[in-house]
Amino acid sequence: MKKARKFFGAAAVTAVLLFSFVGCDMFTDDEVAVSSITLDSYLQMLNTNDTFTATATVLPSDADDKSVTWSTSDETIATVVDGVVSATGTGTAQITATAGSKSAVINVHVNDELEVIGTWYHADANWPEKWVVTDTTIEKHSSLASTTPDYSFTIIDYSNDGFNAGDTESSDCGYAVVKYATAPSYNDDADGYVVYRWKNLSTADGETQVDISEGYNSSYTDGAPTAAEAVANYSVSTSSFYSYTGSCVKQ
Repeated sequence: MKKARKFFGAAAVTAVLLFSFVGCDMFTDDEVAVSSITLDSYLQMLNTNDTFTATATVLPSDADDKSVTWSTSDETIATVVDGVVSATGTGTAQITATAGSKSAVINVHVNDELEVIGTWYHADANWPEKWVVTDTTIEKHSSLASTTPDYSFTIIDYSNDGFNAGDTESSDCGYAVVKYATAPSYNDDADGYVVYRWKNLSTADGETQVDISEGYNSSYTDGAPTAAEAVANYSVSTSSFYSYTGSCVKQ
């Protein structure tokens, strides 16, 4: 009888252990993968030795692995350690944050300030419009007295050299890829991109002028292209634009 009890006791323990292992597999939750990562800015303008801290938001909040890996496209221009970006040279670098299979980018310009920052209005008084350009936004106003923009854009990236993407022309022309912050009435696609281009930037007799083109098309209402596609779409000629504002004067 003692031997039988030992046998049944061992069998019972084995059964419990087997059930425990099988039960663990049966009730293990599926892995929660990262669905998105966003950064708190698209663009930063820095001087050499400047630093800033980029903040990443990873979703969903219950993702199993929310760890973020940081990298730079060019360490001679900007480095990054745990989100802290340091300007080391001159030029443009892309800082990338990656979580799981998702990534987001900040474009960093060092010693390369956007050359059309300021308030601009039409040289032609028949067009009482103005554009307010900061280091991160462009606002379009329907009147010179306006303090509330008709629509506005967040600047994603820019170049001070070239009217077309990839140009290496003189610094009197450039372009900026922007994303709607508030969409205009003609396009309610808040995810759309627009390209602003300028040329003939000059100063004479104390007055600074520039020719500005605003680029958009109906395809944005069907689905916004990427920033790279937006640049490529408006890299042929001024005629590619639905709206060409002409000469503007800096206020």
